[in-house]
Amino acid sequence: MVKQLPSIKTLLKSYGVVDAQWHCPADHIDAILQAEGGHAPTFYQDRGSSYEYDDKDALEGQTLSSFAAPASQPLFWDREPFHNQTHLPPGPDPSARAGVLYADSHVKCVLWDELLKQQKNPIVKGSGSSESGGR
Repeated sequence: MVKQLPSIKTLLKSYGVVDAQWHCPADHIDAILQAEGGHAPTFYQDRGSSYEYDDKDALEGQTLSSFAAPASQPLFWDREPFHNQTHLPPGPDPSARAGVLYADSHVKCVLWDELLKQQKNPIVKGSGSSESGGR
């Protein structure tokens, strides 16, 4: 039997995180999802948060000192590259950016491709092949 863990939103509520903090003002559902139909105009309205995180990293009870390089370890990031995106087909604009919260608690707006690379790097000291699942 798999133990059902509480959501990260539920866990952080006891630290004073309120629901509105899960909404990025630049959040919008992209044209591909809009074309599918059945989606709200924003990820926040559709899924309860504008942000993504790796469940494994967020819910395993790791301490910040367990990250080999906390200044380069993304913890939370925009679900999509909401910032500077021109929506040119067939994919995101190369200048598209996402807001990222890192394990050392700094926030930075990075190129989407840079974020994807950071998510593939080993993240925990002594973990060997552990990788962030990301998208």
